[in-house]
Amino acid sequence: MLSRHLYITDLDGTLLNREGVVSDSSRELIQKILREGIDFTVATARHIASVKPLFKDIPLTLPVVTGGGAYVSSVRTGNHEFVNAMERETAWSVYHQIISFHLLPFISSYNGRDNLSYFQDLSNPGMRWYLDNRKTLRDSRLRMISDPAEALNEQVVSLFVIDRLPVIEELYQALDGDRGEQLSMHVMENLYSREWYWLMIHDAGSTKDRGAEMIMKKHGYKKNEVTAFGDNVNDVDLFRAAGRRIAVANATESLKVIADEVIGSNEEDSVPRFVLRDNGFG
Repeated sequence: MLSRHLYITDLDGTLLNREGVVSDSSRELIQKILREGIDFTVATARHIASVKPLFKDIPLTLPVVTGGGAYVSSVRTGNHEFVNAMERETAWSVYHQIISFHLLPFISSYNGRDNLSYFQDLSNPGMRWYLDNRKTLRDSRLRMISDPAEALNEQVVSLFVIDRLPVIEELYQALDGDRGEQLSMHVMENLYSREWYWLMIHDAGSTKDRGAEMIMKKHGYKKNEVTAFGDNVNDVDLFRAAGRRIAVANATESLKVIADEVIGSNEEDSVPRFVLRDNGFG
């Protein structure tokens, strides 16, 4: 086993398979990783509410980075160790920019006790897919509202827009030109319903590398003692925190270019197999 090393992986497209779950074989491998005392955690755009069910029988003891870096959270309790919310004026401004495009966002907030995900209406099938998926995962955060102030006057952690790629790109450009320095934004294809794209909008301080660095500082890890795994554009941030950067075979070409190594795909249990090999197992 390496003397001190932290492995931190993205979920969708990296650790999770094409169905968006931890495969049975990956589950067994991760359980072995943890039994052997290897430090292993995740950094994801998902909220802790959808991360926790994925690891219900996998005893992750380290905090996880969730919401793309908006939170550092405990899988065991679901509680947040860190929350990075937007300034209220920024959240309102972003909301008005979104509705000027005749779109309506999902708004994620934290009121000091509860995590909530608000929506006003479902304006396209991509939003319906997302809501149905959240319901399948029994996401208790969901709330339908008529007045956006119910959400925007709380601690807004993110606004999340779903539409076709040309619309999403146009909105991204408008927000970047208006408030780019205040925001962290990522455009991502829905890996499970590929005709729809997501624009995820957070405070500028909400990035995977910042969340990872908080875990590293708390647990005494230096950059050269960290390996990160990813597949997509929002994992560029995560790679900044790591001394070694690993892309899966199905990763975007732009991520592969900056990776130190490319391993097998997310359908081959490639991340946990790499971790075990790296520590002399298998």
